[in-house]
Amino acid sequence: MNFGNSTAVKHIGDQIVSNSYVDEIAEWRQAKEAALLADDGWLTLVGLFWLEEGINSVGSDLGSAVLLPDHLPAEIGAIELNSAEILFRCSPGVEVSVDGVPVNVDDAVVLRSDAHEDGASFITIDTVTFFVIERGEHLGVRVRDLRSPDRETFTGRQWFATDPAYRLDAAFVPHREPRLIPVMNMVGILEPMENIGTVEFTLNGYALSLEAFPTSTGALWLIFRDETSGITTYGACRYLNAERLPGNRVDLDFNKAVHPPCAFTNYATCPLPPPDNVLPIPIEAGERL
Repeated sequence: MNFGNSTAVKHIGDQIVSNSYVDEIAEWRQAKEAALLADDGWLTLVGLFWLEEGINSVGSDLGSAVLLPDHLPAEIGAIELNSAEILFRCSPGVEVSVDGVPVNVDDAVVLRSDAHEDGASFITIDTVTFFVIERGEHLGVRVRDLRSPDRETFTGRQWFATDPAYRLDAAFVPHREPRLIPVMNMVGILEPMENIGTVEFTLNGYALSLEAFPTSTGALWLIFRDETSGITTYGACRYLNAERLPGNRVDLDFNKAVHPPCAFTNYATCPLPPPDNVLPIPIEAGERL
């Protein structure tokens, strides 16, 4: 399959690459970098705290169950976790909002987790926002700060040169029935994930396949390791969204492989590759260290 759409070309090594494709990849990579630096990007994370049943104190006091940045008051309030719901109550004299609505000291606000169909409730004070995440049977609080040091000192993502040899016409082979497979994440929690089929392809003389997970956009999400992992790319894995095409074909473009959020923050819970997604060859394309 020919993915090029321009006669204008340039040489990269021994390859001839269309200018339009190089420009497309460059623009896509710029968007990925902008997403990291955005107000809701991964670089704004400053904390992740797992909730216990009962009352979990919130504030900048070092004894807080949910520890917030030290430019905030020592006591912000508390999150109550019980079998029925998650509640937030604020302390007197602090200005806190939940989903943009100010919280009164007498209020007990019911919080949604990120597993809710409407998404998580966002609690905001000053430059800090925190919200509840659900991972398996565990509930935690993720904290963002617009003043995050990681955001302020970020020097940019690094990439292999765009190489058309790593853009492949692959096949999607659906499972007879979608299945749930257990996938370990970076914080040691085993979660079931929907696995709808495999992506099969040939690269450098190897017949290879990757288990695929669905996305909300219809693309296939691939989590993989390869012979570059821990050497020239992030050790845990890389992620790749692959576009599905008519006839169960797949535009598998490893030039768009990216490091997971855990490469940029200690406060993400990235899924790791299933055993079948460890490739026996180096993929020298996409994001690198």
